[in-house]
Parts: sequence; C-alpha cells; structure tokens
Amino acid sequence: MPQYALSLLCLVARATVAAKKVHTMKDRMSVEQLGEILMMLFKAFIKMSVEVVTGKMDWDVSCATAQQIVNDSQDDFFGRFLQFLAKGGRVGGILMKIATASVDGAKKFIAKDHLAEANVGWTNDVFKEQFLNLVEENVPDATLAIHRLELDSKDPQIIAELGDLARAYLAYLFCLIKKQAHGEEGKLLVNGRANVMHISGKDGNVWAVIANWNSVNRYWSVHAYSVENPDVWFAGSQVLSCDS
Repeated sequence: MPQYALSLLCLVARATVAAKKVHTMKDRMSVEQLGEILMMLFKAFIKMSVEVVTGKMDWDVSCATAQQIVNDSQDDFFGRFLQFLAKGGRVGGILMKIATASVDGAKKFIAKDHLAEANVGWTNDVFKEQFLNLVEENVPDATLAIHRLELDSKDPQIIAELGDLARAYLAYLFCLIKKQAHGEEGKLLVNGRANVMHISGKDGNVWAVIANWNSVNRYWSVHAYSVENPDVWFAGSQVLSCDS
C-alpha cells in the first residue's frame, strides 16, 4: 500500500476515535460515513496537486505519481491537507503551496548569457529593457515555494499574501527553466499556464516575470509586466516565491 494511503488511514483512525468519544450524541455521524467523507476530500486534495504537477485534469494517474507528490511536499503535506479541510477546499487565501524546489545561486548572473541553454526563444520588450542585461551578483542557493493560484488574481493581491517572500532572483527562474529546457515535466508548468515570479528590475522596481512553455514552437517564452497591470493571472497559474 502506498505511504500516502497509510497516512490517510492513520488520519481516519484518529477521526474514528474522536467519533466514538461522542457516541452518546443523538445525531452523531457514523464512523463509516466519516471515513467515506475523509477519503473523498483527500482524493480531491490529491487530484488538485496532480493537476498542477502533471497538467492532467482527470484521476488517471499512477500511485507512483501520487506518491512522488507526497514525497516532494515532505512533512507539511498532511498539514496542508488539514488546512485544505479548514478552508473549505482552499488553502492560504488565493494561493496554495503545492511543492518546493531547490535552486542554485550564482556569483554573477546575466540573463542574456543563458538564453540558449534555457531554450528561451522569445522575450517581450519590457523583459529586454529591465532584465536582459541585468546583473545579479552573489545570489545564494535557495529553496523556492511553488504555489497554485486558486483564484483569478492581480499582482498586488499575490504580493500582499506572500509578503517579504514574494521577491526572488531571476537566476532562480532560469535555473528551473534549464531543467525543463525542452518542455520536460518538472516543477514548472508546461501545459500553457503561466509560471509567475516577482523580481526586481534594473530600475529597482518589482516586476512580474512570466515563463510559458510554447508547445508549438518548442521553446520558452519569458516576458515581464508591471505589477500595476490591471489584468489578472488566471486560477491554475503557478506562482514562485522564496520559501523562507
């Protein structure tokens, strides 16, 4: 039996004990009913995580895939499941943390020197102006938090929820792109949805930098937008930030 199933059984067992303690209540829920509801909610929670990682909308995934999602989330997985229950199927306001990613730092990083290795085939004018020749120095190794955007949201809302952790380095984004340079599955979405990171540009202001996999042309598009842009990022997009 997969480890995540065993963990769920432990959760159901705890709930069962709690249910038996209130057996004198007239309208108490049966242990069987409670177990069925918890299993249904847990499956919905796993399904949301699978959709983010694999891009699949259905439940046609292997136990190995589900197990990997649990492993990647490590110790906070069931803590987030409990939050999922407490928030009525939504965790952390407009964002739900679904994974973490280790990224390499750099003594000196300039985006234009990494376009070919990352297979970046297109950038917009704002990115070229603010980031193409931007020099980032003494960037430390780090762990990023990867969040699923639960609701259509604007950048100020996202930044407000993340607080001081919202801002990250461009070197981190390129580190992840390089690992999926040809559209491989990984931490970044490759299903057409946006991977959003908030980064300081040459002018010192924070910009929204987006990486999208172009499945037609088989390259990454990287573009930057003002955080004052009135448009929203759609639910299902991914937001990357510092983890701590």
